[in-house]
Amino acid sequence: GPPVASIDADPTRVNQGEQSDISFSASNVATSCTVTGSDGYTSGAIAGPTIATTTVARTITTQTTFRITCDGVADDEDVVVVNVAPIIGEF
Repeated sequence: GPPVASIDADPTRVNQGEQSDISFSASNVATSCTVTGSDGYTSGAIAGPTIATTTVARTITTQTTFRITCDGVADDEDVVVVNVAPIIGEF
């Protein structure tokens, strides 16, 4: 069947400069998957056919999108966004 890619973040909301654990997995991969982040992160090609759940800790300084893209019968991708909580000003 087609590849099934999954990516999640814990937590999906952090204070600026905190870490989020980005977890991803995939199955039915024809060749490989790649995980990229809008912060410049790239996993490089991860060979299939199955990718066990892998967790990468990333320091989040601004809203960041992480994406897993896999090739197969049809390509599949999944996306997760980590948001930064607003800084409350001191009065």
